[in-house]
Amino acid sequence: MMKLFVAGVAAGLSVLAASCGGHSAGGDAVDTLSLTGEVIIPYDSLRNPHSIYTVGDRLYLINGNKNETYADEFATDGRKLGELLPKGQGPGELSFIYNMGFDQMRKQLQFVVGLGKMKVLEGMGTDSTRLIDNAVDFGWKSGENKDSLFAPGMQMFILADGTVVTSNSNRNGMFAAFTPDGKLKNLAGEYPPLSDFGDGMPEYMVYNFLQPRIGTNGDGSRFFSVIGSADMFETGVLDGDSIKVNTKYMAPPKGINVKVFDTYSSFEYGEDYMAYFGRLATSDNHAYVSYSGIPARDKASLETEMKAGEIPAVTELRVYDFDGNVRRVIRLDCVVVGWAVSADDSTLYAIGENDEDGFFVKRYDLN
Repeated sequence: MMKLFVAGVAAGLSVLAASCGGHSAGGDAVDTLSLTGEVIIPYDSLRNPHSIYTVGDRLYLINGNKNETYADEFATDGRKLGELLPKGQGPGELSFIYNMGFDQMRKQLQFVVGLGKMKVLEGMGTDSTRLIDNAVDFGWKSGENKDSLFAPGMQMFILADGTVVTSNSNRNGMFAAFTPDGKLKNLAGEYPPLSDFGDGMPEYMVYNFLQPRIGTNGDGSRFFSVIGSADMFETGVLDGDSIKVNTKYMAPPKGINVKVFDTYSSFEYGEDYMAYFGRLATSDNHAYVSYSGIPARDKASLETEMKAGEIPAVTELRVYDFDGNVRRVIRLDCVVVGWAVSADDSTLYAIGENDEDGFFVKRYDLN
């Protein structure tokens, strides 16, 4: 297992207008691109979307669970093409989504629907999509550990050779790699020291604050993962019959106040609780990640002001390669809920939000 721990706090590239901008986590200057987007889907054509994906000339917007279907399909010029993913418990239906991600190589949406269970939407970018019900089903039960080395979480994705990778909620490694039939191959990725969480943090609670957000590259050989509560990210690569993970750890979580009782534990966030990495989207060769580096309460307050039009709206993204180097910074002209990037890095599509219009989708030219 490869690992790299970086001392000190990285220079902040805020997602907000207070950003210092223009520098990588290692301090090297990178280009900053400020963009004005074009609205291609107005609020009255949307149904409370929280995620967006793109394949070819199609956009797929994922909505909350209050609708009869989970997804809306659009052309990249903004025309609505239809609705997908009916809600339900039958074949080809989704009853609940614990987690989801996009397979950049196979052009598939992957839905984690239970412990060790995944459904996959294939045919994206065509007129013939279908939901594969048992793309992965390891037969695990809630609370069951198949091996003493790991306790699988609800994040899961598939690499090029069929290796299934899940998050791991004990401290033997952040990720667990399996064969397609569920045999453990190896563990990889370094958790921060328990002492970095402050006094009183039970080991079993750490995973609550370090659940990864993950994206893969275009040939399925690499992945990029970010953590929200800690200033850290991981890059992973297939290496023979296992995976290797490089962890870059700049700062521990702050402001998590734990209370331990006889039969249970609880926590609350203090004023110094930090917002670090947010969501990410990947192209064939890059990961696009939001980063704040300021107290979460300040971030929420600034976003409220931007949505109300009291200050100029801006969202800042870092663009990393899959070795973990910042290649450039992109500043978008709205508060962004989610985004997708074309495989060739030419176009970015963003779900924006403000108080006047609600949700809308903008297109940005990255060339």
